[in-house]
Amino acid sequence: MLINLINNIAFLVALVAIGLIVLKRFHHDALNRQVLLGLLFGGVALLGMINPVTFAPGLIFDGRSIVLSVAGVVGGVGAAAIAAGMAAIYRYQLGGVGATVGVMVVLVSAALGVLARQWWSQRKITPSSLHYLALGVLVQLAQLAAFTQVPERAGYPFIEQAWWVLLLAYPPATMLLCLIFRDQEQRLEQQQALQAAQEAAMRERSMLRTLIDTLPDLVWLKDPKGVYLACNHRFEQFFGASEREIVGKTDYDFVDKALADFFRDKDRAAVEQSAPSVNEEEITFAEDGHREVLKTTKIPMRDETGRLIGVLGIGSDTTQQKRASRALENSERQLRFVLEGSELGFWDWDIAAGTVYRNERWATMLGYSHEEIQQTAQQWTDFVFPEDRTRAWDSIAAVLAGQSSMHRLEYRMLRKDGSQVWILDQASVMERDTEGRPLRMCGTHTDISAIKAAEEELTQHRRHLEKLVDVRTQELRQAKEAAETANIAKSAFLANMSHEIRTPLHAINGMTHILRRSGLTPQQADKLDKIDAAGRHLLEIINAILDLSKIEAGKFTLEKVPVHVGAILENSAAMLAQSARQKGIVIRTENSVKACHLLGDPTRLQQALLNYAANALKFTEHGHITLRVGEAARSQGSMTLRFEVEDTGVGIAADTLPKLFAAFEQADNSTTRRYGGTGLGLAITRKIAGLMGGDVGVSSIEGQGSTFWFTAFLARAEQLSDEPAAMAEDEAGGVIQRRHAGKRVLLAEDEPINQEIARTLMEDVGLNVDVAMNGREAIDSASTHCYDLIVMDMQMPDLDGLAATCQIRQLPGYAATPILAMTANAFAEDKARCFAAGMNDFITKPVDPDFLYQRLLAWLDRMPG
Repeated sequence: MLINLINNIAFLVALVAIGLIVLKRFHHDALNRQVLLGLLFGGVALLGMINPVTFAPGLIFDGRSIVLSVAGVVGGVGAAAIAAGMAAIYRYQLGGVGATVGVMVVLVSAALGVLARQWWSQRKITPSSLHYLALGVLVQLAQLAAFTQVPERAGYPFIEQAWWVLLLAYPPATMLLCLIFRDQEQRLEQQQALQAAQEAAMRERSMLRTLIDTLPDLVWLKDPKGVYLACNHRFEQFFGASEREIVGKTDYDFVDKALADFFRDKDRAAVEQSAPSVNEEEITFAEDGHREVLKTTKIPMRDETGRLIGVLGIGSDTTQQKRASRALENSERQLRFVLEGSELGFWDWDIAAGTVYRNERWATMLGYSHEEIQQTAQQWTDFVFPEDRTRAWDSIAAVLAGQSSMHRLEYRMLRKDGSQVWILDQASVMERDTEGRPLRMCGTHTDISAIKAAEEELTQHRRHLEKLVDVRTQELRQAKEAAETANIAKSAFLANMSHEIRTPLHAINGMTHILRRSGLTPQQADKLDKIDAAGRHLLEIINAILDLSKIEAGKFTLEKVPVHVGAILENSAAMLAQSARQKGIVIRTENSVKACHLLGDPTRLQQALLNYAANALKFTEHGHITLRVGEAARSQGSMTLRFEVEDTGVGIAADTLPKLFAAFEQADNSTTRRYGGTGLGLAITRKIAGLMGGDVGVSSIEGQGSTFWFTAFLARAEQLSDEPAAMAEDEAGGVIQRRHAGKRVLLAEDEPINQEIARTLMEDVGLNVDVAMNGREAIDSASTHCYDLIVMDMQMPDLDGLAATCQIRQLPGYAATPILAMTANAFAEDKARCFAAGMNDFITKPVDPDFLYQRLLAWLDRMPG
């Protein structure tokens, strides 16, 4: 038995040794620590059961209760569970009458150890020796109680023999083991806490050192005798030495005696005051020789007992601040000098102190001396003209509140003698505190009395001028109304004259055309030609006058239709061909325009070119005339054409050229001039070119000929229809006879001669013509007959052609019947009115038979059947 006890004691010693190693090695690894402790305590429990004290077969006695309870206390639930599991399984395998009791002892011992650990932990109790001793007693009492449960009272002999061992020896052993493991755990925790504190201190010291070294200020620490204890990197630059070389030395080792004495005196002053000492000093850095102005603060350092341990010094570089301060002072001196020289009154309001500084000019503006001006804001208020005080303070208050960036106001102030002076006051807040409250406001006063007087004088002048302008405007309005009335009268007169002249011209030209078809002698034909030429010449004059009148009245409109440049040249040359042949003159055409599609007004282009060409033919006796067109400019969407007419005529004198393009002007305006004409052709060409975005010009040498030119801006199109072929009179009339002979036409015309001419022309090509004397008769005829086409005059008695057309369109079957206006009203407004009334075409009198047949054919071809 003794040997077994000794073995158990040895096992416990080994348990302690190995357990301490496990606790130390796996102190930070809870899982591995519990597993290893469980295996360790379970293994020792197995060794005890291998070498037990046997009281009877199947009834053994060992130290497993001590081991397993300590396992619960030291290792907790995990370790106790592993150890108890190993011991219970092994004890069960050993068998015997005490097997069940043995397993019970294993489980109860481990459970009591775990429960004790948790109880102490929840109550945050650090268990003492008595706690552990009490646990040991409780475990052994539980073991004794368990032995009473051995069958056939086999455990009682064990109780009688071993109770004193269990109660006297085992509890102290349990206490001893728990104390050993507790002390080890406490020692480990203390070591860990110490290590953490040391690491934290090292980190804090490193951070503090890094912070001090990275500060832009110089930092140093001296002992009471002036010996350096520490310094930062910036201080090392000052001495030009490392901290290791500086520590243990004094200022006298690095700077001259005078400066070292200065430093030492400031150290003593800080110590004597027992408070921070601040001074300013300029030093030279030994590292690179540059100088800095330092604001130095020295603070006495004391320990917990109040004993002086040294002086802490901090030096801040204020070089830039000093420079800025000096610059500001210089700037303020310069500003005051400028203000004094510029006759500006200056004021500086210290809002916090409630004082206002004002310069001498500020006072003299108001007739005071500088000494008479008080430094208060109230005095300024008293000087402001009473009616202006509210708005003046409102403007300043807005700036003070941050609602406006600048105070700028004109107001009146009272002078010492009671008179008023106009002041321009301009000011801004110069300084605010951290919360945005204004601390300082500065401004200037400018005497603007002279400016105000000048403004008042200008105001009076302006009012006088406004009255004059009103009177003049009234006069101009009356003149404009008179001009408009005259212009209306002129337009009415021209329209009436056009109608009155065109009507007889229509009769002359029409009768001439009819007479030519009746067969004439050569002498009669010659006379008719002269009558026809005179009529056409008169028509050209009327057209020219009307065109110029339209242009000047702004009623001249341009079309935007396909333009065939070659056709314009050829048509113009063809119109002059007969006259040119009679004079023996050759007409040439030159077209250098590359093929492209253009949009413009071909009629007006041809009119402008014909004006030049007719003049060239008039003033050329021999030689040739060239009609020419070329490109002046080209872009992606437009083209500018240049038309020229060159002749070999008499030429023009240089002093006459400037007035050629004026209306009613000619190269020869004398009563003995050789060539006729109205002088309107060139003026009209200039107007047409201007409307087309172009210009006109001429070059001429007297006796050698002239070249007239004009330009026109035309739009370019993607694609245009092919150029239409011209149709001769005989051809158009013949086509009408072949296609439309017998078709019924209504002619509404009140002038008998015009009736006869129009009727004859239409009947000559096989049309059946009914005549109506006015619009009313035209409506009646249309109501009772069915007409294929209607030719309608505009001006007729009883009911005009416009009203008649509107009513005819309402008749059944006449919604699409062609109605052609044939009238002496040649204005664009007349044409628009005809189309608005429902007419399809517009033919002006005097009518050209060729043109009449072409228009008749065009509309008859459109009618079905």
